[in-house]
Amino acid sequence: MASARRSCRNNPDVFCYICGEYTLSGDRKNITGFVKRAYMAYFKVKLGDQDKSWAPHTVCKTCGAKTSLKFGIPMVWRKPFYHATDCYFCAINTTGINRKNRQSLQYPDLPSARRPVAHCEDIPRDQLVPGARNIIHEPFVDREKILIPPLHLKLGLMKQFTRALDKDGRCFNYLCRAFPRLTSEKVKAGIFDGPQIRKLIKDTEFQNSMNTLECAAWKSFVQAANHARLISTMIEAFQKTRVFDEYKDALPVLTHGEGERFHQDMRQMEESHDGGLLLVAEVRQHSSCSHTESKKRRFMP
Repeated sequence: MASARRSCRNNPDVFCYICGEYTLSGDRKNITGFVKRAYMAYFKVKLGDQDKSWAPHTVCKTCGAKTSLKFGIPMVWRKPFYHATDCYFCAINTTGINRKNRQSLQYPDLPSARRPVAHCEDIPRDQLVPGARNIIHEPFVDREKILIPPLHLKLGLMKQFTRALDKDGRCFNYLCRAFPRLTSEKVKAGIFDGPQIRKLIKDTEFQNSMNTLECAAWKSFVQAANHARLISTMIEAFQKTRVFDEYKDALPVLTHGEGERFHQDMRQMEESHDGGLLLVAEVRQHSSCSHTESKKRRFMP
């Protein structure tokens, strides 16, 4: 572990806890209750480590006052494993640094001090390099060979819809005619693959064979045009009424970085496949990656 007898080259409090950059004496602000609440509202994680000697206890004026930052994931601080090679405060030489040449400083990305991740539309891990960005081992399978199924496959919407059909009705008979190679037992069980489901989504004759109730249920599988506004309104209402508090034990425990990656993977999935997206499924995915387990859960607007 890090040696307690050896002091760091720089005092940790001369660096910003949020962005990790070196701050001059006139630009430092103490971490107050307001800063902690703003940190929680912006990054959806609690500002901690204030009882640790290996973490900064100040923030810069930029991070402490601005309403928007250039990054979506802040600095992640951990206890250094080896002081000589894994100490963020010793790796940076601040001798002779002033307000004019402060931008020339180079900040390392160490296991004990992960640099912030900027807002972007791309997946943050372009290359899976062991030792970088919390990647420990090389992947067993090439990422390009992994196909992420659309939501209507993962949730089994087609299977449940087929099982609910009247087995003597026009819609079920049309399915049997549309896929003559499938046995009647497979059709009754709703066993269809991805290409077959996408074929039915684009088939107007399949929709014409449905009755009023079946057609209404089938159309509900399609993503609403204003789904973003509907989800935003629903999530805001759930936060105010504290609905998600009842499900905190069932929500997965994800780091903020993994949550960011999950959102971007879901965006790629939605752009890759047309139709077949259920609104409530998006709410479920949104809630599962936007909350982490906490004993004292508070939702900020």
